[in-house]
Amino acid sequence: IARDVVHPRIVRVFDIEEAGETVFLTMEIIEDGSLGDRLTTHSPARPVAIDDAARWATQALEGLAALHAMGILHRDIKPGNLLLTADGEIKLSDFDLALHLDRDETRATTHESILGTLEYLSPEQALGQPVDARSDLYSLGVVLFEMIAGERPFNAKDTMALLGMHRAAPTPKLEDRMNLMSGSSEIPEGVQELIEKAMAKSPDDRFQSAVELAD
Repeated sequence: IARDVVHPRIVRVFDIEEAGETVFLTMEIIEDGSLGDRLTTHSPARPVAIDDAARWATQALEGLAALHAMGILHRDIKPGNLLLTADGEIKLSDFDLALHLDRDETRATTHESILGTLEYLSPEQALGQPVDARSDLYSLGVVLFEMIAGERPFNAKDTMALLGMHRAAPTPKLEDRMNLMSGSSEIPEGVQELIEKAMAKSPDDRFQSAVELAD
């Protein structure tokens, strides 16, 4: 899947090779680590400025739009899979869980399996139900919340409790999770509503495409 997709917002995979029983990829070098690395090196009060959060989320959505147009779901959108170039641009990476909807041989999931990173799972992923492009948008909404608030919307030590939050708990208010720095501006109008719509429990209540959310 990764080799088939060529887009400036997606890490380029040049080839797939074998050495004995080992299969390996040759990929482009991304110099500046991941968004996850960046989030862990900033103050928890506000790790990413609003403008940067909006720009990086939009760039990630451009990559998702390209994937979704090819019938591919990423299914593991999280800060660690959003890489930063030396120019500060986002590229999607890590297609371990990607699903090509048009290829039966990639339908390896079952309703009893939960695939993805728990902290960013959509409710339907948490339930092991079929997913579509709107599930990736939910995960991106979680990432956007984390960039702005400095922490993820849902946190729990117990796996079932965390999954239950994704399935039933309302999206927290950004203002309740942030300690705005002295002199900093308030959260722009509409940001909370945008994140709440991206993270709606029902896919039908979310943005219906990456292009729509990016706009």
